Amino acid sequence: MATPGQLVEAMALSLGIPVATVIQFDRQLAENGLRSKSGRGTSAAAVTARDAANLLIAVAASPLAGPTVKEAVRTCEAYGTLKTRQSASWVDKFPMFGLPTLASLPAAHSLREALSVLIDGVGKGETFQLPGWEGVRVRAKDSAFSVQFVGPEPWAEIFADDPVGEGTSPMARIVYRTWGIRKRGKRGWGGPDLIQTRRISFATIRALGSLISRAG
Repeated sequence: MATPGQLVEAMALSLGIPVATVIQFDRQLAENGLRSKSGRGTSAAAVTARDAANLLIAVAASPLAGPTVKEAVRTCEAYGTLKTRQSASWVDKFPMFGLPTLASLPAAHSLREALSVLIDGVGKGETFQLPGWEGVRVRAKDSAFSVQFVGPEPWAEIFADDPVGEGTSPMARIVYRTWGIRKRGKRGWGGPDLIQTRRISFATIRALGSLISRAG
């Protein structure tokens, strides 16, 4: 089975972040009920796709400055509970990219649910592919898929594009955002002028899916 420690190591390796840092994020989530736990050593809990999704959100969506680890739970909840913005999403093309589970999600699902289903599906054999090109290198292919976390006003997207396809390239996208009423400030309508974006490719999703599949 895949343990929390293995999940931390896989996340750190894939994202290029020190293991010690990821451990701190994981501890915050575990202490607040956002990661499976039951004992230590051989009795440690087997991590789930949801655990992997929560840790990915907490680490990848954290701001570039400030007490990021202490905000792990708030960050995980703020981004994980974001709902789909259907008018800005195109989900019907995801099966063309080898990811049919994303197209089968309910219309009002959350980012946490989508990442959980995506990681679980990859663990069961789904894999990202480019419909317009068979011989492209894995690294280049992985970069055609992305999960983006944007702040400080939380929103995110899962995006797939076929840059090597002929003619009009197929595109799939799911946008997650909580739309509220914005107040008019000194700069007019809108939020802060500084926008921070974190992005991962399919390489991280594959690594997490492969790890979680061992828990089965």
